[in-house]
Amino acid sequence: MPPTDAEVVQPVSAPKPNPRNNPTMFKIFQNVQYNVVQHKKYVKEMIKLYKKLDEDSFRESFKNALHYLFTFGDTSANVDRVVQFVATFCTSLDDEEEFLLFIFGIIFDCQCVSGQSVRYRASQLLAAVLSALGDDASLDDDLCDKLLASQMQRLQDTRGAVRCRAALALQRLQNPMEQDDEVTRAYRFHMSCDPSSSVRRAIVMSIAKCSRNVPFVLERLCDVDEAVRRAAFLYIAAINVTQLRVRQRVLTLKVN
Repeated sequence: MPPTDAEVVQPVSAPKPNPRNNPTMFKIFQNVQYNVVQHKKYVKEMIKLYKKLDEDSFRESFKNALHYLFTFGDTSANVDRVVQFVATFCTSLDDEEEFLLFIFGIIFDCQCVSGQSVRYRASQLLAAVLSALGDDASLDDDLCDKLLASQMQRLQDTRGAVRCRAALALQRLQNPMEQDDEVTRAYRFHMSCDPSSSVRRAIVMSIAKCSRNVPFVLERLCDVDEAVRRAAFLYIAAINVTQLRVRQRVLTLKVN
């Protein structure tokens, strides 16, 4: 049976030439969309180009490429791979912090635009960059506050797909050690009340694994969506059994 139009992954076509855009850079963006196997190779090529061009020219071309990328909807696997490449590149530079501020600036500018795909891609890129930074990374407090505020706003977005990406981006910004953590409170609310199953699942996957969150995740064992229930079971499975009270263990066995 031939594949339907929805099943065929359409490649991201190149934008119309702009004399201010660097053709080598756009060629790299074009190549990385098809698979992740050669991303390391193209990261090295992009770093060479970064060192070769003056800062303003490189940043202008890079910003134009991202703006073009953000116009694509949330169903393109090709764009997903490019976003992952961008996150890898941003965290591979010697002056990583300075370039990250530039990338975060682009993300902030795109967070509140009317285009849903732009908001979606901006939150997706932020989540990818924060994930690529690694566990030992640290960011300026003011920048963290700004990132937190932007993603908390996107967690209230009218579109479920955008809220889902915002939930994933907030994972690195939660503080499970704080009793009244803003992200944790938002996570618990949306995990129970958000109408989108993808958002509930993303939060179950992202919320910190600690005893205070266990009761809220246990409620998702009876979620109407199978994927959410599975995520909740995986969360509980990763918790040390000694952290569960007897009635919580019994509940898990009964629901299973």
